Amino acid sequence: MQQFFMGFSRAEIIVMKHTVKYLTETMERLLYSNEFEVRRCATGEIVSQGRCHVNGAMNGNGGGASDEEVQKLLKERDAARSEAEKLHANYATLYAAYNQVREAANDIRTEFEDAREKLKLATAEIDEWQVKFMSIKENATNELERASREYEDLVQNHEENVKGLRLRAKRHAIELSSKNEEIDVLKKRVEELSAICDQLIEDVDLSDQMSAVSMDA
Repeated sequence: MQQFFMGFSRAEIIVMKHTVKYLTETMERLLYSNEFEVRRCATGEIVSQGRCHVNGAMNGNGGGASDEEVQKLLKERDAARSEAEKLHANYATLYAAYNQVREAANDIRTEFEDAREKLKLATAEIDEWQVKFMSIKENATNELERASREYEDLVQNHEENVKGLRLRAKRHAIELSSKNEEIDVLKKRVEELSAICDQLIEDVDLSDQMSAVSMDA
């Protein structure tokens, strides 16, 4: 993946570095030696060749170059020097930015490694808690099923007990009704016997009275 720093790719920065180095060396050689060579752009023919001195004098081959050409060359040299200085400054700025980005990338990589380790620990902890949760869930499910079975047994026993109590109550009610009927029958018999006894007592009293009257006569 190609990376960009301040709008330049890494390949462009490398080319710029070597270009600045070449231009710097060339300009230093020209500045210290004052050598120059003028060629025609179309044919590459050497128009003038010689040495430029500090005072602007010229010593060249083939009659040398005119002052206008020398001034033009000096301007081109100054422009090339200025361009080289700008390229050098841009390269220095880009290199400083590259170092900053590299440091930031190293910091991000370190933070990423730390975050990855923390993520591994968190994942392991989550897995451990998940195992514990599944164990607790299984135990809770078993306890719930056991409690449900016990509740169903209690409900069934309660229903059976209620049915038994209802049957007993009904049987006692039937027995009580039968006893009440027997009591009513016994009451009637007692009343009848009481009436018979009363009648017998009256008859006995009457017989005794008649016997007493007969004896008196």
